[in-house]
Amino acid sequence: MTLARIEVEAFRNLQGVALTPDPRINLIWGDNASGKTSLLEAVHWLARGRSFLRVPSDQLIREGRRAFTLGASVKVKARTAWLGMERTPGRTRVRFNGQDIWNLSAIAWLLPIYIVNTESQRLFVGAPQDRRSLLDWGVFHVEQSFQNYWRRYRRALRQRNAALRSGNRQLARVWEPDLVAAAETVDIMRRRYLTALEPLWSAFAEDWLPGLEVHWDFRSGWPRRDALESALAQARDREFERGYTLYGPHRGDLRFITGDVEAAQRLSRGQQKLAAIALQLAQAKLASKSGRQRPIILVDDLAAELDGERRERVLSGLLHMDAQLLLTALTRSELVLPCGVGLRVFHVKQGRYCEMV
Repeated sequence: MTLARIEVEAFRNLQGVALTPDPRINLIWGDNASGKTSLLEAVHWLARGRSFLRVPSDQLIREGRRAFTLGASVKVKARTAWLGMERTPGRTRVRFNGQDIWNLSAIAWLLPIYIVNTESQRLFVGAPQDRRSLLDWGVFHVEQSFQNYWRRYRRALRQRNAALRSGNRQLARVWEPDLVAAAETVDIMRRRYLTALEPLWSAFAEDWLPGLEVHWDFRSGWPRRDALESALAQARDREFERGYTLYGPHRGDLRFITGDVEAAQRLSRGQQKLAAIALQLAQAKLASKSGRQRPIILVDDLAAELDGERRERVLSGLLHMDAQLLLTALTRSELVLPCGVGLRVFHVKQGRYCEMV
């Protein structure tokens, strides 16, 4: 996968953006609030239909405009695909190769996005749903059938929760076999993915955080001493009281441990950032190794996140990735790249982009 062209109109402060990025390395520089992060956000929106800054989509429409539009030409091996999106208040229209797409998840495989920014640290200090989201997007880009099982599980979960809220015990039990079957497959895929991911993450962590033992503890979302079917049966009375399902993959978590305590309690802020970035790069590397996609890594203002030595380590790791990189910086010289590294440089000012020679 390679982003061959990006077009953006009326997304935040961006105006008439039309870029042809380099297949490998792209540096975007400009003052704060000029539109650097907005471009990365637009690319992320193309990939996932939402902002990585947790901003409601309608608030991303430029003031005074009725909609924002995004477009991307994506090279997929020998073919080129065109993805276009338009967001009007309350509605998103998606077109892929000239055809309307009603379910964004059907084309989510097209842009395997990984983001390195201030939000990366949420892996340690954020809610379990942040870590589940990161895990499940990673599995999605490696396990081809994961999406089907996850969708099947979510459907059964919605139906069972509705039955619990209405007090319909018979209907709640009717949905349990389908929920359990899908849940167990989702759990197997998550664990298989983490097993493959662990040595890649450990290699980055050992290099960037020498002497620190950091590992993760994955929790399925139900007591492992019990099968999910048994856990649901034991919790059924409590579930009818509360009106929702207490156990399942939707309650899973990926906790990070240093020694015998939560990593957030022992690691410094800088160490947390490095460990989080290591996980993102490990995920991108695993996606690349799987042979399904070549990842796109968005790196927002690395210099503001890390000191000089740590920044050099991360930058070196990024440059050795088989990925397309979009990096932002305040100045053209802020990120020091090795001599001879080919890249494309773009300057942004007040939402307008131009390519630098």
